[in-house]
Amino acid sequence: MRPLRLELRGFTSFRETAVLDFEGRRLFAITGPTGAGKSSLLDAMTWALYGQTPRVGAQTRQLITHGSNAMAVRLDFSVRGERYRVGRQAPASVGARLERLRGDGAWEPLADRAREVSAQVTELLGLDFATFTKTVLLPQGAFDAFLRGDERERREILTRLLALERYEAAGAAARNRAAGAREAARTLREQIERLAAATPEAIAAFEAERDALERKARALDERRALLDALAAAARAAAGAAAETERAARAAAEAERDLDAAEAALEAADREAAEAEAGRERIEAERAALGYDEEAHRRLEREAARLADREAARGESEAAEAD
Repeated sequence: MRPLRLELRGFTSFRETAVLDFEGRRLFAITGPTGAGKSSLLDAMTWALYGQTPRVGAQTRQLITHGSNAMAVRLDFSVRGERYRVGRQAPASVGARLERLRGDGAWEPLADRAREVSAQVTELLGLDFATFTKTVLLPQGAFDAFLRGDERERREILTRLLALERYEAAGAAARNRAAGAREAARTLREQIERLAAATPEAIAAFEAERDALERKARALDERRALLDALAAAARAAAGAAAETERAARAAAEAERDLDAAEAALEAADREAAEAEAGRERIEAERAALGYDEEAHRRLEREAARLADREAARGESEAAEAD
């Protein structure tokens, strides 16, 4: 991060608007007597970026110039070739704002809330407030705190500052490749050890054993084919035998049925012959008697009338007697 322009008003000893232009300067020094506001300029930059300062933390109202109602700071800075502008005001009538300068010269808003501005500044710089104040803008008397700080913390700070993550990632990739190479070497050694036994004699023995196994496999295939054919023939023969047995049983049953039918037919013939003989005998007897069926029926009707008349007479006599 490179500061380009700082503008502040109502901030500690800077009651009126003050502007510091850093553009075109690779190196500069802030000098002046005690109480002139040298540290205030660093505090103003830090507050613009993170909304807090090392001296008072987030309680920044006490930084407002005595007798003033508000303070405001705006900082222009560049990161990786792009220009940004961050501004804050307290009390927060406008709040915080982060913008980026586009190629057409217009400012593009990126965030307009205090927490969002601080979060995006942290992402842009790659440093949070604590790391920034320990490495970039060290407050008075804080340099030795960095030097005497916890070793792990210093290592993390330097890692972020120097972008050592790339080297750590490269080291991890190299270690992974080394592990893969060791595994490949081990596999190759095992293969070489196996190949060491592949002498001409051993190869010839393996080939002879392979040929014998192939011949045995062919013989087994032939035997399996023969067994399959025999099994098929056996199944066909069993089916034919079963069919023959069923046919024989059916023929015997048909023969028994035929015998029974012939016997029944003979009995029917005998009964028919007997019936015919009886009919002929009756006809002969009737013819011998001179039987007149019509006269017989007429006599039966006369007899019935006479009986009815006799009955009526008896009933009449009975009635007269009463």
